[in-house]
Amino acid sequence: MLIVSTVFLTGITSCDKYLEIKSDETFDLIDQVEDLQALLDNTSVMNASHASMPEIASDNYFITNQEWQNLTSLTQKNGYIWDNDVFNDSKNNDWFYIYRSVMYSNLVLDNINEIIDTEKREQIRSSALFYRAWSLHQALQIWTKPYEKESSTSSLGIPLKTNPNFDEVSRRASLEESYAFVLSDLKKSLFNLPIIADFKTRPSRGAGFALLSRIYLSMNNYTEALVYADSALQINSSLMDYNAKNLNTNTPFERFNNEVIFHATSINSLILNNPRGKIDVDLYNSYGDGDLRKQGFFRENGNYYSFKGSYDGSTRLFCGLATDEMYLNRAECLVRVGRVEEAALTMKDLLSKRYRERQIPDMMNLNNDQLLDFVLEERRKELIYRHSRWMDLRRLNHGGGRSVAVKRMVNDERYELRAGSSKYAFQIPLFIVENSGVVQND
Repeated sequence: MLIVSTVFLTGITSCDKYLEIKSDETFDLIDQVEDLQALLDNTSVMNASHASMPEIASDNYFITNQEWQNLTSLTQKNGYIWDNDVFNDSKNNDWFYIYRSVMYSNLVLDNINEIIDTEKREQIRSSALFYRAWSLHQALQIWTKPYEKESSTSSLGIPLKTNPNFDEVSRRASLEESYAFVLSDLKKSLFNLPIIADFKTRPSRGAGFALLSRIYLSMNNYTEALVYADSALQINSSLMDYNAKNLNTNTPFERFNNEVIFHATSINSLILNNPRGKIDVDLYNSYGDGDLRKQGFFRENGNYYSFKGSYDGSTRLFCGLATDEMYLNRAECLVRVGRVEEAALTMKDLLSKRYRERQIPDMMNLNNDQLLDFVLEERRKELIYRHSRWMDLRRLNHGGGRSVAVKRMVNDERYELRAGSSKYAFQIPLFIVENSGVVQND
C-alpha cells in the first residue's frame, strides 16, 4: 500500500527549495495502479498548464502602446521587452507550472515499483518519464543558454529533480548533463509506451519519437532529429487538407484532429489574446494569396490581424506535438545533411495540403541555401503561436547559421534582442533563488 502526500492532489502554490506546500500534511492512501494513472491523467496539470513565456518573448506579434499601458501582468510586460525582472510579480509562473508537472511525474516514479501488474507498471512508468522530459525541456528553453556542444559542459543547465522530496537542496546540473538527462528519460520510455495512445492527452511511442526530434533540433543535431522525425511519421503521417476545411470560422481546427500526436496547451496570456496581440505585419504579408493558412490562422483586428488557428479548437494555444512539425523537422534536417531533393519532396507533401492546388510554390530547382531559407520561412508560417518560434530563434542564432535580431518599440523606446544575447536565458524567479540557493543566470 502506497502512502502519498495530498499536496499533489490539493495544490502547490510557490517555492520552498522547489515548491511551498499550500495544503496541510495529511496523507491519502494509494493502493491501485489506477491511482497513479489518475495523477498523470490530471490534464489541467499535465497537458493544459504549459509555459507561456516562449510565445510572449517571440517575434510573431506586437501590441500598441495603449495596450501595453493597460496590461496588469508585470511578467507579461517584462517578458515582451526581455527585461531582467520577468517572473517576480507572481509565484504562479512558468517555473511553478513546469516543476509542478515534474513533481507529479516524480511522485508516480517514486511509488510505481509497488505495483504488481508488470505491463501496466511499465507503461505508467514510461508515461511519467515522458512527462518529466517534456517539462524539463521547456525549462531548458527558458532558463538556460542555447545548446552549443563546445560549451555545454561548462554552461549552467537546470535543476534535475528526480524525487518528490521537497527538502532536497537544489543544484543546477551542467547544460550537457541536463540535455542528457532529458534524452535518457525519453529513450527509456519509448518501448513501454503504446505506439498510439488511447487518448491524445497521454504519451505514446509516436509522441516520444516526435519529442526526441524536437529536442535534437533544439541542439542543432540534425542527424538525430531526422531519425526521430522519420520514426514519428512512420507511425502517423496524416495531414489535414486545408482545401477541405471551413477556414472562415473563428476556430477552424478541431481539438484532437488527425495531425495531433500529443495534445498540450499553454497557460492563457492576456498579451497574446485577441484583440490585444496583433500579428507582425511582415509575417502576415509573407502568406501569399494561394496560402490557405492566411485564411485559417488569422482574423481581422481593426487595421491588423490576430491569430485564431489553434489546434485546440479554442482560443487556448496548442503547444503539443503534431505531424506538420515533423514534416518541417524532416525537411530542414534533410537540407542540412545535403539531401536536397528529398527535402523538397517532403515540403511538397506538406504544402499541397496548405496551398490551393495550382498555387503551390515550386521549390524543386532551389539550391541548398535557397531551400533552407524556404523551409525556415515555411516553418515560421506553419508553426506560428505553437511556442516553437522561441526555440527556433535560440538555435538559429547559436549554431543554426541564420541569425535574427528581434526589435520592439514601446512608448517610443526601442528594445532589441540581438543574436547571441544572454537574455535568451531568462532570470530564474527571485524567490526560487532565495529559497533554494539555486545559482542565478547572469
